[in-house]
Amino acid sequence: MRRLPATHAITVNGRATGELQGDRGLTPQQHLREVVSRLEGVAFYALCLWAMPPGQRLADVDLRRWPQEYLQAAGSQERMTLEVRRLVDDEPFQYVLGHRMWGGAAAAPDEVIRWNGHTTAVRRFEVFTGVEAADVFSHYLATGWVPESVGLRHLPL
Repeated sequence: MRRLPATHAITVNGRATGELQGDRGLTPQQHLREVVSRLEGVAFYALCLWAMPPGQRLADVDLRRWPQEYLQAAGSQERMTLEVRRLVDDEPFQYVLGHRMWGGAAAAPDEVIRWNGHTTAVRRFEVFTGVEAADVFSHYLATGWVPESVGLRHLPL
């Protein structure tokens, strides 16, 4: 059976990039969930999902200029942080994702996510489990954006 061209790519640990294809009988959606489930914070600590330019294969993409929009995670299955980047009128906007909670948006970061010897400070409602992150990644793959149920905190670039 012939595979359809990939529409998305994944980058692992900021170094290895590959097309997101169905693999070993899995759909691209299932394959993505499996990849998210492997984050363990040390050898496999970061994942970035991004749409490839329309009509291009990964070999044709200039990785110095692409991706321009993406969803990324860092951490482990127990505790990870998620960020999304989007262009608006060619201007980049970066956001930390969080569970929607009332009254905590102005709070200082009070939780630490550890990954590959690094730490990232986030608010308590910005900590995701691997299962929760897989749901967000799955939604992003299908729609190009995060679920309505997720809150966004702007990160100045």
